[in-house]
Amino acid sequence: MLSCFFRLEAAQVPFETFLKSLAQAAQAQGVSKSTIKQVFPHIQFDQKAIEKDRSQHAYKELTYQEYWKIWLTDSGRLEQGRELLKTHSAILKEVEQKYGVPKEVIVALWGTETLYGRIMGTHDIVDALASLAYEGRRREFFTNQLISALKIIQGGHVKKEDMLGSWAGAMGHCQFMPSNFFAYAVDFDGDKKRNLWSSLPDVFASIANYLRKNKWEAGKLIGSFQMSPKKGVDIGLKGAPQLVPFANYKVILRWNRSPLFAAKILFLSEEFKK
Repeated sequence: MLSCFFRLEAAQVPFETFLKSLAQAAQAQGVSKSTIKQVFPHIQFDQKAIEKDRSQHAYKELTYQEYWKIWLTDSGRLEQGRELLKTHSAILKEVEQKYGVPKEVIVALWGTETLYGRIMGTHDIVDALASLAYEGRRREFFTNQLISALKIIQGGHVKKEDMLGSWAGAMGHCQFMPSNFFAYAVDFDGDKKRNLWSSLPDVFASIANYLRKNKWEAGKLIGSFQMSPKKGVDIGLKGAPQLVPFANYKVILRWNRSPLFAAKILFLSEEFKK
């Protein structure tokens, strides 16, 4: 168990000392000595990740119309998604046929998570996860994520310096956490690497594989929007429609438990079909 490595509070020891216990924990969980020697001398404390973890707060109070304008119109998210569906139509069709997930849903998730790769995050994943483990608020969770990240590097899928993502450890175009990588990431381009940073075939197939493994029902819908109260799920913004859930709504919630997130995927994917 990992807990035996972390008897002391992180604040009681220097970060460099804490890294030694992390290295022991990683080796006990199957990370090789060579990977530890390769990675650990280059880990740096990520103060910005700590600050962002401590300052999380809900989006400021906006109406549905105000929020939707920022998220959808100002970003050009809908128009860009339509163009990318055309640009990558061949590979998206191939992925859709293999996994049974509509190409519109794949692109909607891509666009919602990272604005089609424009906002993937600039944090070094290993640095951020080691720093968050050191902070201690969710030490076991972030330690486990760090060990998964080390195994991804060990497997040759990406180098530490190229493993970039959000302050909380979500990686690449589709923002998988490291623990999801081996369960869902796919090598679709055949280069023996599961590349979520620069291989769009791998990204599209990984998104589809995640949904399929979480029981996506081919031919079924996510839901529909209704303005009538008490007929669906409250999206949480003033003036927002209700989301009436259908068969695949629960699958989207397994990706992200927010009804607003599900509403985004529903809206984009349906608009892409028009």
